[in-house]
Amino acid sequence: MRLTSTYLLFGLMFAWAVTVNGQVPGLDTIKQLRGVEVYGDRQVEYQQGLRVDKIDSLGLLISSAGNLATLLGKRTSVYVKDYGQGNLATLAIRGTSSSQSGIFWNGFNLNAPGAGMIDLALIPGFLFDAIQIQPGCAADKPEGGVIGGAVYLGGPSKPATGNELTAGLTLGSFHETLLQLAMRSNYSTSSSKTAFQRMTSRNDFPYKNGNETFNRDHAGLGQYAFLQQIEKRYNNNSRMEAGLWWQQTERDLPPSLTSASQHESRTDRSFRASARWKKTFNEGYFTTGLAWFHDFLHYRQLVADTILVIDSRIFNDALRSESSLRFKLSTDWMLDGGLNLAFNTIEINKFGGYRQQSQGGAFVSVTRSWFRGRLKGNLGGRKEVVEGYHLPFCPSVGLEGRINRQLTTRLNVAGINRIPSMNDRFWQPGGNDQLKPERGMNAEAGVQYTTNILYDNELKIDLAGFYSAIDDWINWKPTTMGYWMAQNEQKVLIRGIETGLNYTVRINKLTLHLSEDLTLLSAVNQHQLNGNDKSWHKQLIYTPATRSNTVARLVFRSLVLEYQHSYTSLSYVTRDNQDYLPGHVLGNAVIRYTLEAGKKISLDFQVEAGNLWNATYQVVQYFPMPGRSYRLVMIARINNKSK
Repeated sequence: MRLTSTYLLFGLMFAWAVTVNGQVPGLDTIKQLRGVEVYGDRQVEYQQGLRVDKIDSLGLLISSAGNLATLLGKRTSVYVKDYGQGNLATLAIRGTSSSQSGIFWNGFNLNAPGAGMIDLALIPGFLFDAIQIQPGCAADKPEGGVIGGAVYLGGPSKPATGNELTAGLTLGSFHETLLQLAMRSNYSTSSSKTAFQRMTSRNDFPYKNGNETFNRDHAGLGQYAFLQQIEKRYNNNSRMEAGLWWQQTERDLPPSLTSASQHESRTDRSFRASARWKKTFNEGYFTTGLAWFHDFLHYRQLVADTILVIDSRIFNDALRSESSLRFKLSTDWMLDGGLNLAFNTIEINKFGGYRQQSQGGAFVSVTRSWFRGRLKGNLGGRKEVVEGYHLPFCPSVGLEGRINRQLTTRLNVAGINRIPSMNDRFWQPGGNDQLKPERGMNAEAGVQYTTNILYDNELKIDLAGFYSAIDDWINWKPTTMGYWMAQNEQKVLIRGIETGLNYTVRINKLTLHLSEDLTLLSAVNQHQLNGNDKSWHKQLIYTPATRSNTVARLVFRSLVLEYQHSYTSLSYVTRDNQDYLPGHVLGNAVIRYTLEAGKKISLDFQVEAGNLWNATYQVVQYFPMPGRSYRLVMIARINNKSK
């Protein structure tokens, strides 16, 4: 019944749109899409010397049927540790763990206080109009504990004045059905976005185990998601932003290839709310915000389909506030400062009971400009205060300079620390309340070259080297008592090179875009526990040394052709580097066409082919990934926007 109503709703809107008496499109709708302008994008203002990568607006449209894990995997060189379609997926930036990076929404870190991370497979890409990635870390960030990097989820965007209604239906392989609805509006004093998504999939893809082929079973997924973003602008140069985000996901958890079939399932339910006020004045601005995040996880395990052996409920709650001030001291001097507070609680009915933790931090930075802004330097730092810990002051220095019109350079060095997650400390059995914070330093240096080779052409090349030394790295390892335990046992040295290339050429109605991102990475354990420790001077597990991603896109009038190609080198699955998963090459292709049915209605048709070469591979050992798959995406868009 639900599926029937889904088709009926989309079908009525689609049929009504088709009946409109339109003209053959003469407008280059897709070609003329501009990069999304994001309000309140103050996260990147503090970090002199760090690169910020933005996924372009057309890339977000093409990938809107996927979750954040697939979107980052296809659009960036960031490594995503994926347990299989619809299953757990976590972020790994520059060799760091998932709990060492942050996912920020409206300026607040979404990482749950219990696990210290968030599942990327649970975040629908459709909800957000802007996504930015910032590798590395600066100590003068609005929130501490981010070592590897950050992903910023942005919105609402700033469309042309007026309203836009979007309805989309996606049908895909492995019994995937996706319904998406969105309403955007923008006027002189307010903006808003309302988005809803309903998705179901059996994920019953075929896979090979040895010489035999099986179909993945007990891997179904169902999700509802709703997002409301509003922004109110006032005449006194101030504005209020607020957001509500609710979603619920029901997942069956398939066993690994070496495990007996046990019926495991989990429910993930989240409610997130945030509000922020910003006042702008001649010398700078002041902003303050408050957020509350509630995450509920219910895990169940059945034996023989009827006997419930595990029934675990986990509640994560986080109340967070943050205030900051940017003040222009003079023509060349700028002062930034602020503080944040957080109160975190976790309740686990089966292990450990109720725990809570309070923490806060203050940051300050001074920015100096020289040569009419061609050279900027930043000196800052951050001090964290966390219940039960004594954390040192973390300094940060950044430098950016423009040598000429084509060439810019950058440098950033920062101290870092991260406290253990509440699971690391309190999970029973295995939690360790004697854990020390991870600590160390990050450094990055880079150069960017931009030029116009010919008329209406642009070439951008970026080259960066990065270095991290992290002491007291936290690992979970097996004990003689039969369970795993969290321990500070490693000193990790991370070194690497990142390159990026973007080339765009426009010839009349034709636009060709090519991008290439490459990461070469060494993440090695530098601490030998004893004479039998075979992990000494070995690459960290699930940390491929090479990861590249290439996107080639051709746009002609309302037609888009895109091919995305990625390579991931082998990754070790044992700490002595004796066992590994082989590297893999993936190709994905998209054909998209936009039909203008009048001045206010457009219809998008998109066909996707994933894993085009039908590669057999695993990202996590014994968890197969799907082979070739297809998607048909249909979107109807109605708007009364003015130019």
